[in-house]
Amino acid sequence: MWCNFTKRAESCNHPGCHINHQGLYPSSFSLQTVEEEQLARLLLYQNSLLTQVAANSNQINKCLDRLIESTQNMAYVAPHTEPTEIDIENCPAEHIFQWISSGKEFLYSIQLESQISSNIYKERGFSLVVSVRDKDGQYIFTTENQKFQVFVFSMDNPPKLLKLNISGKKILRGTIEASMSEDRLITFANVVINEVTSHYVNDSFYLVVTCENSLDIKPLTISNVCVKARKPSKV
Repeated sequence: MWCNFTKRAESCNHPGCHINHQGLYPSSFSLQTVEEEQLARLLLYQNSLLTQVAANSNQINKCLDRLIESTQNMAYVAPHTEPTEIDIENCPAEHIFQWISSGKEFLYSIQLESQISSNIYKERGFSLVVSVRDKDGQYIFTTENQKFQVFVFSMDNPPKLLKLNISGKKILRGTIEASMSEDRLITFANVVINEVTSHYVNDSFYLVVTCENSLDIKPLTISNVCVKARKPSKV
């Protein structure tokens, strides 16, 4: 610092000397001022960006509100499908329940002819006898090439076709396919379910019998079929 009174380079407390010192040596003061100005400009730019983002967000929200309002005013029209156009060969068994509940009017239906056993055990066969009847309850004789098949579904909503048990083995074996006999009955003499129902929803299965190649015959669905652990053999 330069003292105006002593005319020497030394520190002093004279106000005038301090002012002149700032004028003669402004480097530190100027640097601080530049940094403050740069910071101020950055803050202004940041505020400008935030304002723009807020404006864009507000515009997007308005567009979404208009879109939601327009869709709420639209009536949903379910696509019309004709169940009679279903191709059995290309309609997998997984869709049986969807097909049954499609609103189709079936000419015939598969009916249970004998009560299914209330004591079904894992890996122990049981018999299942069904027939085909018309709307008046009269027996119908089908052609020889029409095959009937048994399926097992879970009691989920929607039901799921079960092909394997929890061990990865086939869940159904034995007599799972049959044809109509001369007495107009379809007999599955030895149906074997290789799983207990306690592992599944509602502790039970759907047992379904369907005609593989006919759109006019409504499948039979038997609900709440319970399969217990294998009964021990008598000694």
